[in-house]
Amino acid sequence: MKRILLTIAMALGAGSTLAGGGGLTGGATEITQIANNVELGAIFGEEAQQVAQQAQQLAHEIQMIQNQLNMYQNLLDNTANLSNYMWGNALNDLMALANTVQEGYAIAYSASNIDSQWQQRYKGYSNYLNNTYGAASFQSDYRVWYSAQRDSLHGALRSANLQSSQFTSEESTLSALENMSQSASGRMQAIQVGNQIAMQQVRQTQKLRELVMAQIQAQTNYLASEAEKDAANQARAERYFSGHSTTVVGDGKRFNPGSIVVRP
Repeated sequence: MKRILLTIAMALGAGSTLAGGGGLTGGATEITQIANNVELGAIFGEEAQQVAQQAQQLAHEIQMIQNQLNMYQNLLDNTANLSNYMWGNALNDLMALANTVQEGYAIAYSASNIDSQWQQRYKGYSNYLNNTYGAASFQSDYRVWYSAQRDSLHGALRSANLQSSQFTSEESTLSALENMSQSASGRMQAIQVGNQIAMQQVRQTQKLRELVMAQIQAQTNYLASEAEKDAANQARAERYFSGHSTTVVGDGKRFNPGSIVVRP
C-alpha cells in the first residue's frame, strides 16, 4: 500500500513542478496531503468492510438464536398437557342401565345367577308331562311367565328412557371437548383431546351394546315364556287324549276320554 502511495505522490509532484513551477516544497506539501487522504480513505474503507462483515456475522448469530428460541417454544407447545380432562361418567351410566333391567320376574342379562334362574323358571316339556302337573300348577306358572314378559319389556323401555335422559350431560361433555380441540396449542394437547374423544366413542358403543342386550333380554323372556306355555299345553293335551284319567285342566274337573258320551 505504501509503495502504491509513494508512486502516486511522485507522479503528482512531477506534474505540479512542470505545471506551476511552485517549487518542490509546495508540491511536496500537496503531495503529502493527497497521500495522507488516500491512505486514510483506504484505512477507513478496510475498517468499514470489517464492520460490515462483523455486523453480518452478528445478524446471522441473532437469527440462529431466534431459531433456537422458536424450536424451544415449539417443543414447549407440543409437550404441554391439558389443564383438565373430560372423561364423563359412562361407568356410572352403564351400571345404572344394568340395574334398570333387573326388574320383577325378568331374568336380567346382568344377573349373577342367570343359569339357575333360567332352570327354575323354564323347566321344559318333560316337566309338564308329569301326572302331578295340574290346573293349579299351570295357573301359577302362567302368572310367572306373564310377569316375566311384562317386566322384561318394561325394563327394556326404562333402559331406553334412561339413556335418553343422559343426552344432556353427554352433549355438554362433547361441547367441552370441541372447545378444547379448537384451543389446543400444540401436538400433545391435540393428541390428548383426540384420546378423550375416542374414549367417548367407546363408551357410546358400550351404551349401544347395552340397548341391544336389553332388547335381547326382552325378546328372550317373551319367547321363552311363550315356549313354556306351548309346552305345558301340549303336554297336558297329550296326557288327556292318551286316556290319563288324572289329567286336570282349567276349572279343576277331571277329564276322561272313556267317559265321554257322544250324543246323536
